[in-house]
Amino acid sequence: MPLRSFLPVVLAAALVLAGACTAPDRGPPPPDPAISSGAEIASQWCAGCHGSGRTAPEFRQIAGRPGRDYMYLTNFMADLHLPMPTYRLWPKERSDVVQYILSLKPL
Repeated sequence: MPLRSFLPVVLAAALVLAGACTAPDRGPPPPDPAISSGAEIASQWCAGCHGSGRTAPEFRQIAGRPGRDYMYLTNFMADLHLPMPTYRLWPKERSDVVQYILSLKPL
Protein backbone atom coordinates (compact mmCIF):
# COMPACT_ATOMS: atom_id res chain seq x y z
CA MET A 1 0.00 0.00 0.00
CA PRO A 2 1.50 3.39 -0.93
CA LEU A 3 2.44 5.88 1.77
CA ARG A 4 0.17 8.51 0.18
CA SER A 5 -2.93 6.54 1.19
CA PHE A 6 -1.99 6.89 4.88
CA LEU A 7 -1.29 10.60 4.65
CA PRO A 8 -4.92 11.80 5.14
CA VAL A 9 -5.31 9.56 8.21
CA VAL A 10 -2.04 10.78 9.71
CA LEU A 11 -2.95 14.44 9.07
CA ALA A 12 -6.41 14.00 10.60
CA ALA A 13 -4.90 12.37 13.71
CA ALA A 14 -2.35 15.18 14.00
CA LEU A 15 -5.10 17.81 13.85
CA VAL A 16 -7.12 16.03 16.54
CA LEU A 17 -4.08 15.83 18.81
CA ALA A 18 -3.17 19.45 18.17
CA GLY A 19 -6.71 20.51 19.06
CA ALA A 20 -6.60 18.53 22.29
CA CYS A 21 -3.31 20.16 23.28
CA THR A 22 -4.63 23.67 22.75
CA ALA A 23 -7.99 23.29 24.52
CA PRO A 24 -9.02 26.55 26.21
CA ASP A 25 -8.24 26.91 29.90
CA ARG A 26 -11.43 26.42 31.83
CA GLY A 27 -10.05 27.99 35.00
CA PRO A 28 -9.65 26.38 38.41
CA PRO A 29 -12.02 23.63 39.49
CA PRO A 30 -14.93 24.67 41.67
CA PRO A 31 -14.13 24.78 45.38
CA ASP A 32 -14.71 21.64 47.42
CA PRO A 33 -18.10 22.03 49.16
CA ALA A 34 -16.70 20.70 52.45
CA ILE A 35 -13.90 23.30 52.43
CA SER A 36 -16.35 26.09 51.60
CA SER A 37 -18.67 24.93 54.36
CA GLY A 38 -15.77 24.69 56.82
CA ALA A 39 -14.64 28.21 55.94
CA GLU A 40 -18.14 29.50 56.58
CA ILE A 41 -18.42 27.72 59.94
CA ALA A 42 -14.94 28.89 60.97
CA SER A 43 -15.71 32.50 60.08
CA GLN A 44 -18.92 32.34 62.12
CA TRP A 45 -17.64 30.58 65.24
CA CYS A 46 -13.83 30.65 65.28
CA ALA A 47 -12.56 33.82 63.60
CA GLY A 48 -13.09 35.93 66.72
CA CYS A 49 -10.08 34.21 68.30
CA HIS A 50 -8.32 32.57 65.35
CA GLY A 51 -8.43 35.63 63.09
CA SER A 52 -5.50 37.81 62.16
CA GLY A 53 -3.88 39.37 65.22
CA ARG A 54 -6.20 37.61 67.67
CA THR A 55 -5.37 35.65 70.82
CA ALA A 56 -5.28 32.16 69.23
CA PRO A 57 -3.09 31.05 66.31
CA GLU A 58 -4.44 31.55 62.83
CA PHE A 59 -5.63 28.44 61.00
CA ARG A 60 -2.80 28.75 58.48
CA GLN A 61 -0.31 28.51 61.35
CA ILE A 62 -2.11 25.51 62.82
CA ALA A 63 -2.16 23.76 59.45
CA GLY A 64 1.58 24.31 59.03
CA ARG A 65 2.55 22.65 62.30
CA PRO A 66 4.08 19.17 62.10
CA GLY A 67 1.69 16.30 62.75
CA ARG A 68 -1.45 18.30 62.11
CA ASP A 69 -3.42 15.86 59.98
CA TYR A 70 -7.10 15.04 59.67
CA MET A 71 -7.23 12.64 62.63
CA TYR A 72 -5.23 14.89 64.96
CA LEU A 73 -7.40 17.95 64.28
CA THR A 74 -10.65 15.97 64.43
CA ASN A 75 -9.71 14.51 67.82
CA PHE A 76 -8.49 17.89 69.06
CA MET A 77 -11.79 19.52 68.18
CA ALA A 78 -13.74 16.80 69.97
CA ASP A 79 -11.99 17.46 73.31
CA LEU A 80 -12.35 20.34 75.73
CA HIS A 81 -9.50 22.89 75.51
CA LEU A 82 -9.96 25.75 77.92
CA PRO A 83 -10.03 28.69 77.49
CA MET A 84 -11.22 27.77 73.99
CA PRO A 85 -15.04 27.86 73.95
CA THR A 86 -16.75 24.53 73.48
CA TYR A 87 -18.94 24.81 70.43
CA ARG A 88 -21.18 21.83 69.82
CA LEU A 89 -20.62 21.22 66.14
CA TRP A 90 -22.11 18.26 64.34
CA PRO A 91 -19.55 15.68 63.19
CA LYS A 92 -19.98 16.84 59.57
CA GLU A 93 -19.39 20.45 60.61
CA ARG A 94 -16.24 19.49 62.53
CA SER A 95 -15.04 17.51 59.52
CA ASP A 96 -15.65 20.49 57.23
CA VAL A 97 -13.73 22.83 59.53
CA VAL A 98 -10.83 20.38 59.69
CA GLN A 99 -10.80 20.08 55.90
CA TYR A 100 -10.82 23.86 55.63
CA ILE A 101 -7.87 24.15 58.04
CA LEU A 102 -5.94 21.48 56.13
CA SER A 103 -6.63 23.29 52.85
CA LEU A 104 -4.51 26.15 54.24
CA LYS A 105 -1.46 23.92 54.74
CA PRO A 106 1.55 25.47 53.03
CA LEU A 107 2.76 23.57 49.99
